[in-house]
This record gives sequence, structure tokens and C-alpha cells, in this order.
Amino acid sequence: MKLDRGIAQKPTAVDLFAGAGGCTLGLRKAGFHVLAAFDIDASKAKTLLRNHPGTRVLGLSGNDGDVRHLRPNLLRKIAGMDDRGLDLMVACPPCQGFSMQGNRDPNDQRNSLYLEFLRLVSNILPRTIAFENVPGLLSSQDGRVYGEIVVDLEKIGYSTSTWILNASDYGVPQSRKRLFLVGVLSGSLPRIPQVVEPQRTVWESIADLPTRRPSEVDGGRSIGVKYRGIPRSAYAKELRGSRSRVANCETTTHSPTMIKRMSDLRWGERDDATWQRRLHPHKPSPTLTAGTKTRTACRPIHPFACRVLTVREGARLSSFPDWYRFPAQKAEAWSQIGNAVPPLMAEAVFRQLRRCLDTRTPMT
Repeated sequence: MKLDRGIAQKPTAVDLFAGAGGCTLGLRKAGFHVLAAFDIDASKAKTLLRNHPGTRVLGLSGNDGDVRHLRPNLLRKIAGMDDRGLDLMVACPPCQGFSMQGNRDPNDQRNSLYLEFLRLVSNILPRTIAFENVPGLLSSQDGRVYGEIVVDLEKIGYSTSTWILNASDYGVPQSRKRLFLVGVLSGSLPRIPQVVEPQRTVWESIADLPTRRPSEVDGGRSIGVKYRGIPRSAYAKELRGSRSRVANCETTTHSPTMIKRMSDLRWGERDDATWQRRLHPHKPSPTLTAGTKTRTACRPIHPFACRVLTVREGARLSSFPDWYRFPAQKAEAWSQIGNAVPPLMAEAVFRQLRRCLDTRTPMT
């Protein structure tokens, strides 16, 4: 496929374990052309394809999105790499086995997926790399996994730096700490992204969003509705763009008992039975979680209404723009948002890496 001149001049990237596309969007916003994105989950791959039509998406069927089966030559072919090689390889493998919030099961098979990243890096030799995970990776198994990643990357020839960043410092109205291990094959390491001030808050981010009650006649679709009012902040205005309607605004029906429990909660207080917390309107949101196979995501409670947030409100708190479409099934959509790297946070990291690149110099 022949690329237009504008795309051809952009630095190239591949997104492994891409999920619903938080890093993919961050890469695009930072000026990269994302050649390919992979995810083993078909629902996430569908969200990727819907929102990133210019990227080759793998994972819609079978095991084509399973990075464990991805061979270097196949990756080169799928991504359409030319003689310039690859500028950036990104990996955000599942973090549940390393998270302080989870069971930290040392036998979780997902814990070894970092080895697939190292395998592909050693064969492809991208100019720069970015590995994202939870800060708990530093202490997991007494630091063995983190240490192995750093040592192996250095053996391959990369200089590395590790950043513990909070999304709320980079324009995201959510407190979410993540680890980014970045590396360069040659040249100087990037500087840590500059903090954005002031922090953005919940209410200024979601106040203009509408809601709608789902109906049986919707046929499982999310219907776009008109906004509630004008944006309350430059952030809301930017994510809204020129749109007049927005989807994924369906509310959740609660029992009278649950509504009463919610009504008793003040800002920042948590319901002991459900762990649902009423958001403080004038602070960033706490971390939005993805949930597990046995427990759905713990959706926070609206600052003023007695209901949990809509999918679109959660997407705003994670810095996904309003054009970004998620599944109509709320539990799946929340899982995708909770697992995603906030795009604005990803963009801040990838802009620093882009500054290290000279995409006009051929790989040797």
C-alpha cells in the first residue's frame, strides 16, 4: 500500500497489547504513524479498528492478535516496514499480576508476556521503545521481572530510563500512576515529560455531557444525543470538538435501596458494600478500574446525581475524545476504559521519544 507523502514522513510505531487504543491514540496525537496494533481480545480489537481505520489491526478473529505467535518477519510484513526500519515499539502487557490492587499471582501466565516484547525488540531493533505497566512491577517478585527487562534491554544495546508518572499531571482529570520504561538504541535519552498545571477536575470535565435511558428499541446500540450545555472548560471543549451529539451516554438503572445508599454518600466517601465512591467535583477522579472476570468494574458515583457514571463520562475522565466509540455493552466498555492508558498521558510520553528520533536516517 502506497502512503501519501504526509504519512510517509511521519515516524513509525507498532502498538503491542494495544487494548482499546489509548496508546494508539496517544501515538497518533504525538505525530506517529501507527503501522499496526495488536490485541488478543476480539472486542478490544473491534474498538481499535473502529477508531483507528488507518492502522492495521490484528485480533479480530482467531489468534492473529496474540503476540506470542507473532514472528519478527511476519511483523515486518504485517506492518509494511520499509528500509527505514521501525522508529518506536510500544508494549502495554496485562498488569493484573503485578498490580498492588490485584492478587499478584506469580503463576499468572500473563506475567511472562514481557518476554514476548523483549523477543520482538531483539529482532526488530526499533530506534526507541516504550514499555508501560503498573508501578508494582518494581517490587513484583522482589524486583526480578523489572530487573530482567532492564538488563536484557541493555544487552540488546538500549539505554533506558524509568518514569513513574501520574496521569493527573499530564492533563487527565484522573489520578492514575503508571510506570513507563523508555529506551533508545542510540543517542540521548528523553527527558521526563513536563507536568501540566493546574490539574483538571471531574466537574469541569463532564458537566456538559448528556444522559439517556437505554431502550429495548435501540437494538443493543448506543444512540447519540445532544449535549447538555456548553463546555465548562477548554479541556471539555477540545474533547467535544465540533460535534453536536455524543454516544455512550446510557445510564444504569439502580434499585431504590442502592439509590438511598448513594444519597447518603458525601464527596469522596465510599459505599462499603460495593466500593463505589462518590466523586469530588473539584478534584481529579481516582483511578478508574477495569474489573475482573468475576467482578465488574467499580464505576464511581456521579458527584451530584445518585447513579454511577456513564461510559462517556468515564471516557472523558480518561481523556478519550467524544468521537471515540466504545461498545454499547456498558460492562465491556468500562473494562476497556479501565485497562487503557489515558491518551493524553501516552501522548506526553511519546512526544518526548519523538524528539529523540531522526526519521530521515536509515537504520544500520
